[in-house]
Amino acid sequence: MNKDNKVLLGAILIILVALVSFNFGDITGKAVSEGSIVAISPKTITAGEYINVYIKPGSKGVEQLAYLYREDGARLPGTINLCSTSKCDEEINVKYKIIDTWDNNEKWDINEITKGYYIRVNEYKQDSYKTASFTVSRKYEAAGPSKHL
Repeated sequence: MNKDNKVLLGAILIILVALVSFNFGDITGKAVSEGSIVAISPKTITAGEYINVYIKPGSKGVEQLAYLYREDGARLPGTINLCSTSKCDEEINVKYKIIDTWDNNEKWDINEITKGYYIRVNEYKQDSYKTASFTVSRKYEAAGPSKHL
């Protein structure tokens, strides 16, 4: 191989290495996907009121159903339907009513005024999920002596 061919081959290799380095994310299909965003407002409600759930799905989307959990990790019955297909790709705004009897169905300590909960949204066909927390205030005053003197 003559000297000119070696220089040309070296230049081509340098260019190929540079192209692969700068475009590696595009070549691999960006194996690490952009995650979803989940938010709830208001953060504190009373049983019988609504929470607003906002979800911006990541690059892979989210599953159709969201689930409610107590802060201790126990899943509550029921689901929140986020879209009409098994995979949700577009921004979602859902209004969800926390039923009036929510606080009666939960076991409250006599001194408890609020309880923590969260919504869990699963990333589509992945082993990851996003959560957003909220607090439910007791609707009915606890039995016992008044706290006001």
